[in-house]
Amino acid sequence: MDNSQFDYMNFKNLWFNIGGKRYPEDPWELDFDNGRYALAYDAFLNFQRRFFKTDSPPYMATIPYVDKNNFKSMYPIYSFDLTNQTESISNAKSKITLHVGFNKQVSPPGGANEGTICYIVVVPNCVVHYEPAKNKITKID
Repeated sequence: MDNSQFDYMNFKNLWFNIGGKRYPEDPWELDFDNGRYALAYDAFLNFQRRFFKTDSPPYMATIPYVDKNNFKSMYPIYSFDLTNQTESISNAKSKITLHVGFNKQVSPPGGANEGTICYIVVVPNCVVHYEPAKNKITKID
């Protein structure tokens, strides 16, 4: 198995529940096997534009370009931009739940075929200091 390759697992829906509110509000209704994953790919491209601070189309930018087919087969990165949300969600840091729906059954973690693992990366729009032992996040000015 090539560990640099990730499986899209045929996600149907992904969303976060933060302090009782759903993000994104509308379901994506993805179906990778039938080519319906444009919403996920568009969210990924929007993240790249924001993170690398460019308004150029991805094929003209100096950022790493991932086309739609490679996104599906090699880079299933799902992005949720919460920068325009209300400040009240920042008070709900300990009440964050990721919900995932699949079009097909997946193996649980620890199964015979290594199971399913989801990695979550949080990219803040400011510099922060995270203390895992205290479960504390502090904004650095």
